[in-house]
Amino acid sequence: ERLARVTGADGVVVLGDEPPAEQLAALGGPVDLVVDPLWGAWAVPALACLRPGGRYLNIGAAAGDESGFRVEMLRGAQLSLIGFSGTTAKPADAYAAYNRVAALAVEGSFALATATYPLEEAAKAWEAQASSPGKKIVVVP
Repeated sequence: ERLARVTGADGVVVLGDEPPAEQLAALGGPVDLVVDPLWGAWAVPALACLRPGGRYLNIGAAAGDESGFRVEMLRGAQLSLIGFSGTTAKPADAYAAYNRVAALAVEGSFALATATYPLEEAAKAWEAQASSPGKKIVVVP
């Protein structure tokens, strides 16, 4: 959410406890762009957030590879479905993206939630990671 705001988004809908429809109403209606790292069961409600002609950028499948969305959702609203994988990025593009994220970090505009564990507690770190804590797990030697 914070990264979307840093990059100039007028509003952000976060899929979770609060229904997307309520968040959309607070924003004034459907959105132009959805950036989705989840896919799975979240794809259908995320697609429903788009205005006609909107764009859906999928950057991962953390919630699973399969979704129950029907192609009519794309055609009926003339949506664009875009997939991205960092494994296909050109080295120069990856370098530029890294530099941009690093610059945001230096400016203090990019905060990354972490949980730190000493090496002796590596097993606890793995357990924490398995529960998807919403943080990057860091093991320190």
